[in-house]
Amino acid sequence: MDEGLSNAVKEVFVTLYEKGLIYRGQYIINWDPSTQTALSDIEVIYKDVKGAFYHMKYPLKDGSGYIEIATTRPETMLGDTAVAVHPEDERYKHLIGKKVVLPIVGREIEIIADDYVDMEFGSGAVKITPAHDPNDFEIGNRHNLERILVMNEDGTMNENADKYKGMDRFECRKQLVKDLQEDGVLFKIEEHEHSVGHSERSGAVVEPYLSTQWFVKMDPLAKQAVELQKQMIKSILYQNVLKIPI
Repeated sequence: MDEGLSNAVKEVFVTLYEKGLIYRGQYIINWDPSTQTALSDIEVIYKDVKGAFYHMKYPLKDGSGYIEIATTRPETMLGDTAVAVHPEDERYKHLIGKKVVLPIVGREIEIIADDYVDMEFGSGAVKITPAHDPNDFEIGNRHNLERILVMNEDGTMNENADKYKGMDRFECRKQLVKDLQEDGVLFKIEEHEHSVGHSERSGAVVEPYLSTQWFVKMDPLAKQAVELQKQMIKSILYQNVLKIPI
């Protein structure tokens, strides 16, 4: 916290910003709801946890049926902005471009086609929640999908979570599952052990969370660093070892 060091950091930050190497934008980060801070990847400890796959039916807007999806985090469905299928999946080709009605919320969302979807996994249809999943975020970028945050930074549900506003994310999951079962939307719960990220600092379950952060473009900086290392190695070999031009 020395004043000289702090000023040096500010100077470097401004210089990098002016060179276009530092920018601000929205991205999915590792978020610790307990300490309410972002975490780097190395601060996330993955543990095998007994969870579940929740199988649901999203009804088609035209009343012609439904499309089945499964998720391990049903509370995030409140922020769904699409359902994705593989463009070559014969089961769903005729549904691409149609709308489904998101249960509980009642919002209409589109069925889109994206190569990311694994036709062999589950039903072959995936709920897309760009604000709460890194893969969904990338799909959302490709299809210009809305990003809807349904949680606050402390892990409680926000105003976009409809009647679950104010509830803890895990309490919301329990109540939402109950409500979906009563509505006939959730028709199967399948036990599933999966790897879940936990905060190294607090032990809390990490939430993939859409946040506005500062980022550094590392590619040009890395290239310069590698080139500098090459030049240093050449210089050392030339001057101290081989004594011949390189």
